[in-house]
Amino acid sequence: MKKQDKDLSLDERIKVAEDKVFKYKKPYDEAVEELAALVKLKKKGRDKMLLDAVSTSRRSFDESMEFIQSDPEDDKWY
Repeated sequence: MKKQDKDLSLDERIKVAEDKVFKYKKPYDEAVEELAALVKLKKKGRDKMLLDAVSTSRRSFDESMEFIQSDPEDDKWY
């Protein structure tokens, strides 16, 4: 705690802390919103890449699904 903060009453210190919260809440919320939008955009791009890969694959749909849903430890695919 800063020396000048010690000179303030408890109510004044609460008001200062509330002001800080309100000051930083909006930019924080906007940053969280932007992050969520970017993650969603990345997922959408990856989903499209996967769909394109499956649709251009020489493997059948059933083979692709079997692989995707298989256990990574299964030696069948390696």
